[in-house]
Amino acid sequence: EDIQILVVDDNSGIGINEFEKVNSFKKAECTFILLKENKGAGFARNEALKKADGQWLLFLDADDFFDKDAFLIFDQYVNHTFDIVYFNTRSVFSDSLLESNRFSIYKAYIEYCDNDDEYKKSLLKFAHSVPVAKMLRHSLILDNNIVFDETRYCNDSMFAVKAAINSKSIYVDKKVVYVVTERESSLVTNSNLEAVKIRYEVQLRVNKLIREVGMFQYQNSLLAYWQQALKFGIPTFLSFVRLGIKYSG
Repeated sequence: EDIQILVVDDNSGIGINEFEKVNSFKKAECTFILLKENKGAGFARNEALKKADGQWLLFLDADDFFDKDAFLIFDQYVNHTFDIVYFNTRSVFSDSLLESNRFSIYKAYIEYCDNDDEYKKSLLKFAHSVPVAKMLRHSLILDNNIVFDETRYCNDSMFAVKAAINSKSIYVDKKVVYVVTERESSLVTNSNLEAVKIRYEVQLRVNKLIREVGMFQYQNSLLAYWQQALKFGIPTFLSFVRLGIKYSG
């Protein structure tokens, strides 16, 4: 009863009557936000942020789900003073629910982290560039005017890094609370030129922000983007180099 649920439908075509059937089997307050045109995940998340009024924020992607004990674990931190609490994830294939390797890099950072080691905590803050599997203090987001990019791809990286930069205290709980699903046609697996270029430019902006706060050593590698650019030919690769020079000054 103390949870506000905001469901944003990015113009799927499903009617409000279908969504309201959820009310027959839930106890929490549930609000449905039906967008009139498809503008992507970043825009949808920002619409939810406008209506959120809780002390903490939790994000759940449409194809993922919380693990069975997640909210019992979240409840342990409701009255703590941390700005962000990080949790662990597991990954499955959506059609079979068999284990997959998606999110393995974030899982590795969580398991490597030590709450008594500031270097490891800083490494996690800058590398964990997704908003899920975290409790985010709402005032942290509001006070620093942090919103999602409204790009088709990688809309959440700047949000996650800005939240981490502005947080005064974080904590890592290595218990699994969030289950990530994987499917072949997802936006994450799309590697066309538009997708690669958008992700690359977002990463350039993230690295620029990291440099501006004096944390040069935590910049993310761009090598994978250059390798992908080469697959589209030398002119594309050179355009990526020029873009990199632009952002590096």
